[in-house]
Amino acid sequence: MHPESNPSPIVFYDGVCGFCNKSVQFLIRHDRRGRMQFATLQGGYAKTHLDPKYTEQLDGLVTLWNGEVYFKSSAFLILIPELAWYWQWMRLGWLFPRFIRDSVYNVIAKYRYTWFGQYDACPIPTPEQRSRFIPD
Repeated sequence: MHPESNPSPIVFYDGVCGFCNKSVQFLIRHDRRGRMQFATLQGGYAKTHLDPKYTEQLDGLVTLWNGEVYFKSSAFLILIPELAWYWQWMRLGWLFPRFIRDSVYNVIAKYRYTWFGQYDACPIPTPEQRSRFIPD
């Protein structure tokens, strides 16, 4: 399945993961242009716009942007230019080889429910945030 082109990044995340939800709130708060859109990996939009390998494992972040799919550490790093200026230092993450970045990412992904908790259902966005979330 070929993902559609979109001038705004779409961030797919595990909707019941406490760490993932905190990460989405961070991105919303620091998205300087307010362009990022969000959808859960469990939802219908993800199932119709992403390859099943991304929606079956639910092991973290996936970013779809301009027809390209980024996952694990790259899914976050690709978003840094969209963040406020004081977060631009995180671009240094690209200096590390992907196998190192993704190894750290994998450890966090493996223990994220233990360390940050898990919701019974995907939290509902606030009325102010609702327009940033793609309905399933």
